[in-house]
Amino acid sequence: MENLSVKNPQNQAGFLSSLTFSWMTGILKLGYKQPLEEKHLFELDSEYHAEKLVADLEMEWLAEQRSCNARKTKPRFWRAMMRTISNKAFLVMIILRILYSLCFSGMPLLIWFFLKTIATTDSRESFVKILTLVLSFVLIPMIKSFSLIHLVFKSETAAIKLKASMIGLVQKQVSHKIATPEFL
Repeated sequence: MENLSVKNPQNQAGFLSSLTFSWMTGILKLGYKQPLEEKHLFELDSEYHAEKLVADLEMEWLAEQRSCNARKTKPRFWRAMMRTISNKAFLVMIILRILYSLCFSGMPLLIWFFLKTIATTDSRESFVKILTLVLSFVLIPMIKSFSLIHLVFKSETAAIKLKASMIGLVQKQVSHKIATPEFL
């Protein structure tokens, strides 16, 4: 049996492949033919390793505690959690959400403009306008669905990373307290 490439194909995926998630085709085909085993799975990027996630969250939590002690305010764990998510990930999610919202609210406007165009102008003069509008009726739902799919993918990936780092940090804190008991 052949192994899939050790490298994660998402890292080498182009724009269209990333847009349609076609970089997963190889593993999906293999999983359809036979049960997947560990040797078939892609190499995990270092940014998803539990040790790194826990270390990043712990570092941000300690920084939050230090800055709040200096300001004499109460530290907030949610601030440390939010700082573990990269600015690029936040920006991508914001752009995807804006794109989805624009498509969602733009469709009624597009329908109104289409109806106004076919009602007020000669059909020969407005052929290009109507064709453009009809193509927009196809394009806007595609953009809307792709942006929603990717928004869900990105936000769930960030949520899984946060969950893993929180569980790891709690486990680390509990095991540390068990290893060094405090006697009264």
